Amino acid sequence: MDNQNNKTDNNSIIQLYKTRSVVAFYACVVDLFLSVISIMYDLVWYTKAGNEFETFHYYTVDSNCFNALVACMIIPFAIEGVKKKRFAYPRWLAILHYSSTFCITITMVFAIFIISWYDFELAFGSISSVFLHLICPCLLLTTFFLSECGYKYTKKETLISMIPSLAYTILYVVNVAILKRWEDIYHFTTYLPWPISLVLMLIFAGIVGFVLLNCYNKYSERRKKKLTESWSDDISSEQINNEIYGLGFLNSSAVDPSMISMNLDILKKIAERFDLNLEELSKSYSKGAIEAIKDRKEE
Repeated sequence: MDNQNNKTDNNSIIQLYKTRSVVAFYACVVDLFLSVISIMYDLVWYTKAGNEFETFHYYTVDSNCFNALVACMIIPFAIEGVKKKRFAYPRWLAILHYSSTFCITITMVFAIFIISWYDFELAFGSISSVFLHLICPCLLLTTFFLSECGYKYTKKETLISMIPSLAYTILYVVNVAILKRWEDIYHFTTYLPWPISLVLMLIFAGIVGFVLLNCYNKYSERRKKKLTESWSDDISSEQINNEIYGLGFLNSSAVDPSMISMNLDILKKIAERFDLNLEELSKSYSKGAIEAIKDRKEE
């Protein structure tokens, strides 16, 4: 096994995974740090003004609190990803990551295209708002698109990911338009009747959610295709089998054993392109997966 591991140390798949894992780890850590610092800054400012709870009336603050919570859960997997050269996590965390990414993307899109139009100071008038409205969303999107889990998100999961935003929207409408206990910080009732504003907001959020879904799924497919095209035409069958072994090892080293699966779509494309036996490639992949499980048990 040692020889095979040595042969895969510098192959294209592992180098690609390693680079993505390192970038994702640092993006996740910086995102968490900036989110917490910015939220604490706003909380201190409102506390001095005697309205410490008002800071949580803002969707920006709430979505970044959610973002920070998810980042805390992702960081251990990101650390493991740097060690194993593959950033992966369980399906339940993937859905939470998608949900927090949706929330924070909504924050960025609304700030750039809507809030800045009627109140630039609210959108980007302070360092904390720049971090929360722009930099933190970009960092979270980086970790989201660099995850190597191979998941494809469904429309149902997109709707599930919108639940936190929908909950905030209901809370905001009740307190601003019906009970009139909160200040209408987003001018929800200023230009249009609130039912119309609500419908437009939900439509806009839905568009953002499904654009995010399509972008991620298409990027994931393109990434898989790129992996199958990363070899030169004169590569030997032995080297291909070594890389498939490495792929099986990496795919099985950072996820729960019950979630291990074989990337048959990739193996089929490789077998067709290089006129190789799919069964032999599958054996190489399985061998790498088994060795990864053994290594984890020894640890």
